[in-house]
Amino acid sequence: MPWSHLTKLHIREYHVSADACCDAFLKCTNLVDCALDMHAWQHNFMTSPQIVVLPHLQKLDITFRGPGHSFPFFQPLNLPALKDLTVATSGGCVWSHEIFMEFTFRSSLDLEHLCIERVELYSDELLQFLPHMYSLIELEVELSWCIDNDLFDALYYRAMNGPHIIPQLKTLRIVGHTSGHIDDNGIANMIESRWWTDDAPRAVSRLQRVDVAFDDREIDAVVRERLERCRREGLNLTLG
Repeated sequence: MPWSHLTKLHIREYHVSADACCDAFLKCTNLVDCALDMHAWQHNFMTSPQIVVLPHLQKLDITFRGPGHSFPFFQPLNLPALKDLTVATSGGCVWSHEIFMEFTFRSSLDLEHLCIERVELYSDELLQFLPHMYSLIELEVELSWCIDNDLFDALYYRAMNGPHIIPQLKTLRIVGHTSGHIDDNGIANMIESRWWTDDAPRAVSRLQRVDVAFDDREIDAVVRERLERCRREGLNLTLG
């Protein structure tokens, strides 16, 4: 059967080389749903750098394992229909924000769900990406460098006529580590700014679900009580 007949592809045999896995993926021009668990590249270039369009792909879940490079995967891609993206790395895999942003603009990317796990991505890099995600409803960030005060401050809703990133956000999941430098009040301020029970107009959607946890400490007790009030008012809230 030709690769182009496939609409769903899941490859979890990550002992297969990165080039072989990606070569199969790029041949599946009618994919709608794809999950790849693969080794990172030992080289920092794509063997076939010509742009490949996968016009129907809506969901992509990609994990890069081991030391090496992840960005050759994104170098040839144009995914104009993509709405659901999960990216995870492990074992010191190198991330290239520049190449990922080139992929973003080339695809005119506007996601509805984004999950970032263990990616060596800084908050200023994530905050270059998020303003282009006008349709993003769900954001999950787990054990990645970009979890800091700047991220929570950027998500804080200030006024009707102010700048707003990811205005459609309804679900937020943050799992962080080495969190002693994060101001818990900043977390509470952000959540409270996107949660309300009155009828006053807002330029952003109201949060529906929030999960916040740090693996090395609990959230401050006073801040926790502020957020418990939001839970009592109806916010689906989990505090680790």
